[in-house]
Amino acid sequence: MPPPRVDFYVSETAGADARLRLACRVAEKAYLAKQAVVVLFDDVALLPKFDDLLWTFGDGSFVPHDTVTAEGVCDSPVALTTGPLPNGHADVLINLGNSV
Repeated sequence: MPPPRVDFYVSETAGADARLRLACRVAEKAYLAKQAVVVLFDDVALLPKFDDLLWTFGDGSFVPHDTVTAEGVCDSPVALTTGPLPNGHADVLINLGNSV
């Protein structure tokens, strides 16, 4: 198994909204590549904002997503969570938290 790959993204626009929009584009790109995605938040208030943004960030964009249950279950290709991480394998982790 190859080692995990880590990518860092830098937005040309500053601010929290630009950061969330960039994360939407990364999640969409991974979803379209048929990869399982987990988006991790440490701020509980950001999760519903990101949830809404996934529906509206791009004309014609569709990124199926859902939140992870307390049991660690999510049947959607894009899982949103403040913890725990969903059971099973994720190809892409988008960490929107402040810790590694």
